[in-house]
Amino acid sequence: MPSIRFIQSQLPDPMRSQEAIADRFLRNAKIRLARRSDMAIPRSIDGSIDQRSFDKFYPDLRLSYDQTHEIHRRATRIARWHEQSSPFYRMKDADRDILLRLREGAEVIPPPREEEAHRIGAALHAEMPWMSAASTLIMRDMLLSQKRKEIGFRCRPVILNGPPGVGKSFWARRLAELLGAPSIAIDATGESAGFSVGGVQKGWGSATPGRPLSLILQERIANPFIIIDEVEKAGRASSMRDTVPSITDALLPLLEPLSAAQWSCPYYQLVFDMSWISWIFTTNTVTSLPEPFLSRCRVVTVGQVMRDDLHSFARRQGKRRSLSAPSIEAILEVIIERERARQSVNLRMINRMLDLAEILETAPMLN
Repeated sequence: MPSIRFIQSQLPDPMRSQEAIADRFLRNAKIRLARRSDMAIPRSIDGSIDQRSFDKFYPDLRLSYDQTHEIHRRATRIARWHEQSSPFYRMKDADRDILLRLREGAEVIPPPREEEAHRIGAALHAEMPWMSAASTLIMRDMLLSQKRKEIGFRCRPVILNGPPGVGKSFWARRLAELLGAPSIAIDATGESAGFSVGGVQKGWGSATPGRPLSLILQERIANPFIIIDEVEKAGRASSMRDTVPSITDALLPLLEPLSAAQWSCPYYQLVFDMSWISWIFTTNTVTSLPEPFLSRCRVVTVGQVMRDDLHSFARRQGKRRSLSAPSIEAILEVIIERERARQSVNLRMINRMLDLAEILETAPMLN
């Protein structure tokens, strides 16, 4: 897969380590000594000193103990100054190791080819036909990304707006699965502030990076899907000193491509390119969402799921989970009985029944 420079801040330079600096100082000191002794200095075609030939011709050229000691002392002082001026200096070893894994960049999942984009769109429509507007929108995003020859796929932020239990979150996770992209779901009702998205700066007891950044660092893929459920229900927390930004406030700089490409993490205090993330939000209503947030997203309206679609979904997902025919039929019977009793049935309920059937079929039989 192609890769992008994910960490925008200056990473520790191996050429500024104590060993590298001392090596350069020692080399230059030996060359000066050779010149004072009228020794011939081998040079390359471009006129620069041929260090390999120099070391070969003068293997016995040695500096005094005092000279060598002074060089190492100066190299240590310079290397320490570089370390202390770097944001990596005060990091925990574990944090530093995680970040240095992305020294060469993070991979991005490329946009699917035209035939693959159509196949993914068709698969989403076949599984969830009531989400056709969202499936069509994403398929167009994939085709546009391919047409622009972008190295990685990313869709502009999308809000799936509709009643609860119609499979908005399921559709988003299924999309990420079909694209082979990592994903996480954040429940906005349980996240009263923007900490889950932006993270908490060091110095606080709960200091931690945001979940989107943590996922990228874990998977080493810069374009995951971040799904935030019921974003309109997110509250705003207050500390003893001030009001903490809400999730929508924390999201604003991450939804603009230019600011997201230079996003500053409060925890690591480094700049990252977060512009490759695909954001999908689910809501039951958009009326309470702030205008700055809405203006950065596309809203797709999702309607109720029809009776036949509910039955088809249960059958399809049951087969996908390798459930037995009796288990699938038992689930369908429950659905039909609830419909006859005019009780509500939605995808969330069906998924719970599928989960239970899966557990029961895999559980060992007790004597």
